Amino acid sequence: MPLPRFLTMPRPPLARLAPLALFRQTLPSDLDHLVALRITAMRPSLEQIGRFDPQRARERFTSGFVPEVTFHIMQAGQAAGFFVLERQTDRLRLRHLYLHPDFQHGGLGAQVLRRILADARRHGCSVQLAALRDSPANAFYQRHGFVQAGEGEWDILYEHPRSAAATAAHAPEAGVIRWLEHADLPALDTILRQHVRDLHDGSVVETEIAAIRQCMNGERDADGRYRSYLVAHDAQGVALGCMALSGPDARISNHLALDTQGQGSALELLNVFVHRDAMRGRGIGRALLQAACDEARAAGATTVVVNSGPRYRASWGFYDHLFDASHGMMMDYYGAGRHAKVWSMAL
Repeated sequence: MPLPRFLTMPRPPLARLAPLALFRQTLPSDLDHLVALRITAMRPSLEQIGRFDPQRARERFTSGFVPEVTFHIMQAGQAAGFFVLERQTDRLRLRHLYLHPDFQHGGLGAQVLRRILADARRHGCSVQLAALRDSPANAFYQRHGFVQAGEGEWDILYEHPRSAAATAAHAPEAGVIRWLEHADLPALDTILRQHVRDLHDGSVVETEIAAIRQCMNGERDADGRYRSYLVAHDAQGVALGCMALSGPDARISNHLALDTQGQGSALELLNVFVHRDAMRGRGIGRALLQAACDEARAAGATTVVVNSGPRYRASWGFYDHLFDASHGMMMDYYGAGRHAKVWSMAL
């Protein structure tokens, strides 16, 4: 049987690896922080051409600030930068991408840009942006396949053309997959309540749902990890399902003898949930998995792993079908007698 197309896509060349970043949608109250970060990040380039003016920089950003399309770049719980990504029918417009100087030159910017390009490929879009003339950003974008499409008085205009292999990586019935947004949380809460239930009496496990909500809000999980979420939406923008990525915990790393420090880095799938009314025949789980693989590749991972316990035994066939290998059981992973089956997939 041939492998699904998303398992056979060519792997792009990797730059220096950086830990997986979390993209968190901003709020109106974040404006002052974003302005300060933008000024700090742009100051060297603007001073070089004699155009550094903090007040003008504030006014330009404030006049166009839209929290819904602006995302914090979080690394290890710290606000490392932000980007602004406007979605149009056939193109994405990357209005801003800034990193604080403390987070530059470590591969984080390349990871963020690769993930934006992966999003564009999933949706069959080109990506457009402008870079300050004579800024080091020009070489950065050119290295990632952007070509000059025009120029202004102070900026060079670039476009990353729609890939010849670009495709909506999922069937139309699977909706649109994006990074988690604040508006998704009520619908996701409903989905969690459908699935996160006691194995014996079927009651909702409120403590586990509360812990997942905290992760969705950007907090650490019980193992000290941060989780990056993807969400599938229907045509009206209502969340239908979710899937998270994070570094593997110590137990699964030991079980699989993973190299967590070198180039053979792995990411773990977590919180895989689809609305019960959309679980059959629409390809939502498969589309989420494909998007998660895109994200993992773009973040520099070479392997994706997942485990599932007895509560979700009905999902084991999904993983058996789409993952490369099964690695037996982690004994008592979810408590006494509650073993977890483990799978892995090479990217």
